Amino acid sequence: MGKGSLDDAIVSFSLVSLDSPDSFLYSVFQIGKILRAQEEEYERLVSHFDVFLNNVNAPRIRVSEALYWLGWAYQQQGTTEKAFPVFKEALTTYGDDPSAGETPSMLKALEQLKNKQNTPINQTNSPLSKATDFKTWLGTEIARSKATNAPTYLSRLILYYNNRYSKETPKPYPLLQLADLVPKEKLDPEVLGKIGLEFIKQSDPRGAVYCNYLIEAFQTSNARTMGYLGLARLASKEGEYDQASNWLSKSEAQVPVHPLMNESKLLLGSILAELGQYDLSINTYENLLRLKSARGRPHAMALNGIARVHQDLGDSGKAVAYYQRIYNMYQAYPDLVASAYWASASIFESMDRIPEAVKTIQEMLEHAQLSQFSEWEIANQKLPDLIPLLPVETIEPEEGSPHE
Repeated sequence: MGKGSLDDAIVSFSLVSLDSPDSFLYSVFQIGKILRAQEEEYERLVSHFDVFLNNVNAPRIRVSEALYWLGWAYQQQGTTEKAFPVFKEALTTYGDDPSAGETPSMLKALEQLKNKQNTPINQTNSPLSKATDFKTWLGTEIARSKATNAPTYLSRLILYYNNRYSKETPKPYPLLQLADLVPKEKLDPEVLGKIGLEFIKQSDPRGAVYCNYLIEAFQTSNARTMGYLGLARLASKEGEYDQASNWLSKSEAQVPVHPLMNESKLLLGSILAELGQYDLSINTYENLLRLKSARGRPHAMALNGIARVHQDLGDSGKAVAYYQRIYNMYQAYPDLVASAYWASASIFESMDRIPEAVKTIQEMLEHAQLSQFSEWEIANQKLPDLIPLLPVETIEPEEGSPHE
């Protein structure tokens, strides 16, 4: 869409009246989205959200989001002395409001400001400017939110800390600790979803409670996808594949694009296979393979899914071909590679193609990084049983033995 068309769209959205509050709010943020997409329109973006925030007649909904985008525009302009107070005001006023959005984005923006040397934030008398680094400030802010009884803000800070420092062990602020510290009614959608998914992973019955509450309490939040995915995983674990498929269908209908889309598609592919809908299963996996956003592990898992479907259908040749693509192209994921090697070897053995089975296992055993997985040890123990079954002409003579 050209700049002229974008400007026309802005004019159209600007005509939406306050008489329809929902449509008005939608138009405000659509205009903001258009301005963000255009280079060097930061001054217009500042003016746009400044007008909205100062309009006493405008609905006081999504104010924290507007403040974030106002601060973001200042940040892009390089006027960090204006950005910092905006972010600070947003966190102070709305950090403890479960319905307010963009808190993680504001924390990230503050971290960026803190990490820049000689910026105005480091010249103020704020706790963040006094802290030696952002991580130290974050820990202090977590303690302060506990002391001042700000449970929603506390949960957001802990989630940000765990996301930002995910490799830190032991974790000083375990995510599931929030279930004991903060009532679910005080958690925002993202935190609810993360806790719900983790509970379901651990087979904790509270997982269903959190996921259902997320879907019911935040009916316009994209984070509902975590609730739907969690309930689908739970139903799938219990063998209720139709119900699991229904949860994922609702998720796709309500939020077609979301960060957990790849995981949802992979789960749907496996559920359709369990339901015997093999063509739909393969189609689901193949659609995932077409997505650039699914490159890497999701692609490898989709190939694994297709291979298993072909294996279930008795098409061993196609199954092996897909398994081979995994261990030839996706060696960055050794768990999937080990599984694919062993699956291929097992198929070859079942087809009485012993030379191919032996060759596959020998190739697998050459990769020392696979030795941590159970398939490697199983294959290692299997190889001596297969060697005697090789046709005579394929057995290489031992070193030093005479050739015929």
